[in-house]
Amino acid sequence: MMKHFLVVILLLSFLYSFAQHPVYYQISNENGLPTNEVYKIVQDGFGYIWIGCDAGIYRYDGFTYKQYSNSKQNARSTSFLQIDSKQRLWAKNFFGQIYRVDGDSLKIIKQFETANPSYPQFVLDEKCNLWTYNKNRLIEYNENGDSLTSYDIINPCEEIIALKFFHGTLYLLFRDLSIVKFDIRTKQHEHFKSNQADGVTTQSCTLIEHQNHLYLLVELERLENKYRIYKMDENNFDKFYDFELPKKNDRIYSIFSDGKDLWTTSSFGVFKISNPKNIYFNSEKISSMLLDQEGEFWFSSLQSGLFVIPQIEVIKYNSANSTLTDNNLTCIKAIDKNHLQIGSYQGVVFEFDRSANTIHEKYKNETEHFISVKAIEKNEKYTIVSRGRFNIIENTTGKQFFPCISNIRDMKLVGDTLYLLHSTFIAKSSLSETVKTLKGKYTYYNKTGGRAIEYDKENKIMYALLSDGVYCFNSNGKKEEILDGKEKIVGVSVCDKNDIVWIATVSKGIYAFENKKIKYHFSIANLLKENTVRTFNVDGNYLWVCTENYLQRINFLTDGVGLFNTTQSINPKDINSIEFLGDSVYLATKKGLVTFPKNMNWENRVIPSIRIKDVFINNKLVPKSYQFELPYNNKNIKINVASIALKSKGNYNYKYRLIGLDSNWISIDASSPSVLFSTIPPGIFVFQVCSVNEQGLSSNIKSLFIFVETPFWQRWWFYVLIVIITFFFVALFYNTRIRYIRKKADLKNKLVASQLTALKSQMNPHFMFNALNSIQDLVLNHDIKNSNLYISKFSTLMRKVLDASGTAEITLQNEVEILELYLSLEKLRFGDEFQFKLIIDKEIDSDYIHIPSMILQPFVENAIKHGLLHKKKNKLLTIEFSLNSILICTITDNGIGRKHSEEIKKRQNAGHTSFATLATEERIDLLNSNSDQQYSFETIDLFEEEQATGTKVIITIPLRNS
Repeated sequence: MMKHFLVVILLLSFLYSFAQHPVYYQISNENGLPTNEVYKIVQDGFGYIWIGCDAGIYRYDGFTYKQYSNSKQNARSTSFLQIDSKQRLWAKNFFGQIYRVDGDSLKIIKQFETANPSYPQFVLDEKCNLWTYNKNRLIEYNENGDSLTSYDIINPCEEIIALKFFHGTLYLLFRDLSIVKFDIRTKQHEHFKSNQADGVTTQSCTLIEHQNHLYLLVELERLENKYRIYKMDENNFDKFYDFELPKKNDRIYSIFSDGKDLWTTSSFGVFKISNPKNIYFNSEKISSMLLDQEGEFWFSSLQSGLFVIPQIEVIKYNSANSTLTDNNLTCIKAIDKNHLQIGSYQGVVFEFDRSANTIHEKYKNETEHFISVKAIEKNEKYTIVSRGRFNIIENTTGKQFFPCISNIRDMKLVGDTLYLLHSTFIAKSSLSETVKTLKGKYTYYNKTGGRAIEYDKENKIMYALLSDGVYCFNSNGKKEEILDGKEKIVGVSVCDKNDIVWIATVSKGIYAFENKKIKYHFSIANLLKENTVRTFNVDGNYLWVCTENYLQRINFLTDGVGLFNTTQSINPKDINSIEFLGDSVYLATKKGLVTFPKNMNWENRVIPSIRIKDVFINNKLVPKSYQFELPYNNKNIKINVASIALKSKGNYNYKYRLIGLDSNWISIDASSPSVLFSTIPPGIFVFQVCSVNEQGLSSNIKSLFIFVETPFWQRWWFYVLIVIITFFFVALFYNTRIRYIRKKADLKNKLVASQLTALKSQMNPHFMFNALNSIQDLVLNHDIKNSNLYISKFSTLMRKVLDASGTAEITLQNEVEILELYLSLEKLRFGDEFQFKLIIDKEIDSDYIHIPSMILQPFVENAIKHGLLHKKKNKLLTIEFSLNSILICTITDNGIGRKHSEEIKKRQNAGHTSFATLATEERIDLLNSNSDQQYSFETIDLFEEEQATGTKVIITIPLRNS
């Protein structure tokens, strides 16, 4: 143990030396994270990532961040995140408030007065009870913050720095590293202190479980940057690791167990304790870490948000973590079992030593100008590099030669023969002669250049990929085109492995030729995801292919296919070359050198989680249930679902169906996790939904039972009721119709009788007698002219009255003419003492307005008979017509008034009732009962200084145009 202890101290002196780094991606405020200052991250059972930061509490589902807050919070900054046995989040801010997330709200469970940001320490048991310690008392609260009980725990050092449940026992760790073990079942406790901790005090501590033991990280001396990890066994501490940090301001924050290794988060990154030299994120303050349910490592930082390592086996070397000076790597070649040579866009050649895990630049030259490395070839004596200048290096001395040729696109070295592909020719020369003369003696195969060449040593054939097809040349230089049947093959890259020549094409996938005959052809028709190939290589029975969007591995003997999960932050568009060394794959990319084990599990085998979050009916949230009853007139049913597939990085979807309506699955994008039905017809349905990741792996199916009631009009009893009601209404209709017809006929008869009555009232014998006497007086006085005039008016009046009595309605014009004739004859009787006026509003078109026949004459007769007859001199009758959506007729007389008239009638004829008045009232009642419109009249007595000055009658007649 001591030897191990000392080694760690030595290794820590190299903390900032060259180290490999896994491929990762960053989540920060530049791509959605609410803040870059994160204190703690945890994951619940469903898969949500919970974030405690300076901005509060957030939940991350792979797409969005949901904030949880409470109006009574006294601070937003939150840490100390814990998930209880019911998968609820608990947290604490730095001012003594303990929270819990319930549903979609943040509930304050307990508030303590404190000036210490780390107080109160709290821990949760399996029943979700809350335990804290304060001033020699251990206090137990229920999940709502109500105190259950407290226990006296007397300890010489009262200041507690950690609480931890382990195997049913609550461990209380104090500042002097003394420990109290409290059994929550028996409520008994015991004290102990290990002799390994004598004289040790600490300000901070992390207490975790790792491989069935408790481990303590303690800060020994802050000023000297000394930390120690203890391993606890029964009642003893064992020193596990000591840290002495090289920089004064460095800090170790916590330790973390991934089940296999212990990790340390610090102000200078994060590292495994078993390999402290290899530091990840060495320029970041890593506050906490998490191994999620999908095997991804998450790291929170105090300045840069979150870092995620999807697969820790995928390592990247770049200028940030190695001695690479150019991240844009163009080609890569294995030169022996432990070394790779890598060319860059700037013309630099690097050598990677796998055993020493080092990268250094090769073949430096300060006088020459180099550009992108196109190819590297090597034999025992020389290494050849095409990097703008054609560069030959002697392996033993490092001496460099520069023949008089440049811009070689591709080359192959076979023994001493060097095959060259230039932009304007294909040729071969002797390597030794070229080194000797720096000019070379070339044998030309083709006077035009191409893209790439390869040499088939077994059959001594050179393959050349020209712009117009694929050709092969034998040892004599004879040229022959290679076809697929009769179709040309246009290639982009070529390699020779196991005596098989592999050619990647522009648009037809990959061909494999054995002695100029097609042995394999892979395209989208069989195994290949895309026909356009960027680069490829062959290793044993495996064909590794990089297309625009995919990195694949095809076993061409068994047709097995592996699809590299491109969500691991390796973009296929960045890959320029593929090589193999030992049991690892190496990728030369535009962003550095990437490597991973050949046998690494490529596919994302993590099954997504799935849940039905909530249901809205007509935009109203309904209580959660596995079944719903909906009315037949349901509208806007919205079902929100949720899934967690963090490793897929959004590259998954939902599938749903409504059994009973359609059994086919419908896919929706993961970014729109809602299903909307405008309406669901009556019946019994089962809504099913699942989540499917990019590999086709499906979650379990969540179901929702939906019963939509049948509308009453579609039920059997309703049809029976409809038949009964139909018969009833048919009978009622016929009965009502018959009664209506009878009533109509009866009304018609009464109206005719009313008209006859009105005629009788109008043409009463008294009037006729007076009119004839007046005419007789004119005759006796030999007033022939007026006699003829009034006889003519009398006969005209009689004719018009008789005509009007034969019809239900007449025009207003006819009614006015009858009234005018009638009043003219009355004037003959009264002489000059009687005057009348007929006033018609200018807006009234009397020829187009119809009124009931003879409806006004009885009122005029009453005005003359009862109002003007007994008045002496100056008898005036005014009839005025106006229009205000209805026709209003106002009849005004300046007679003796109704009261005086009644007194005269009583003296002359007691008990007499005006026949005209009764007839008119009855007629108006009949008109109103036979019409939707209402007729009415109103009689108003006129007074002046309490003396009767006449009577006014206002008759309202609904309009009916012709």
